[in-house]
Amino acid sequence: MNNPETLLALSPEGETLARYPLDGFTDVEAVAYLGDDRLLLVEERSQKLVVVPVPTAEAPLRAEAAVFSLALGLAGNAGLEGADYDAAGDRLFLVKEHSPRQLLEVAGLRRSLTTGATAITLTDRSAWLDDHDMARDLSSVHHDAASGHLLLLSDESRLMMELDGEGRLVSYRSLWGGFAGLADRVPQAEGLTLDDQGRLYVVSEPNLFYRFVRED
Repeated sequence: MNNPETLLALSPEGETLARYPLDGFTDVEAVAYLGDDRLLLVEERSQKLVVVPVPTAEAPLRAEAAVFSLALGLAGNAGLEGADYDAAGDRLFLVKEHSPRQLLEVAGLRRSLTTGATAITLTDRSAWLDDHDMARDLSSVHHDAASGHLLLLSDESRLMMELDGEGRLVSYRSLWGGFAGLADRVPQAEGLTLDDQGRLYVVSEPNLFYRFVRED
């Protein structure tokens, strides 16, 4: 949450379990779990990746931990929007919203944290999006450890796309009313994730939480 910057812990039912104020952060747009009790917070405008411990008490999280800065140019309010981490491959996936929309892969993050040396490499995977113009922007990304696929979320197009490990389109899902059990469209989808039981979660502004479960 922004204004004030706050990290929320939610139950699978969407209940707020805890609130953690973010001290010294600005315009946080994404959060990803890195393993080893570490979280990554992404600031949109500054394009900073900040690694902090998973909080254990409702106390402020301070921006005094490991920080990586990506030199992607000045993007204003169209900067980094989503992030997720592939623990097996030590790859962080990032999406830039638009102007242009981008899918980025950062390799070596865990190695850098472990050795203290800057050993990350940045690869632009935006070519994977060239054939998928159905998504006008990108607001979130999730790496599915079970399949190795990526889920990409588009706010403006109100859909999710699934790409395989080579960037090929596997499936897509509309977030308009009348699809996937939705009575109304998802107004402004900003984040998505899957849990280990295959349940899909989407958060949308203003303050909406959706859970999608596969039918048996």
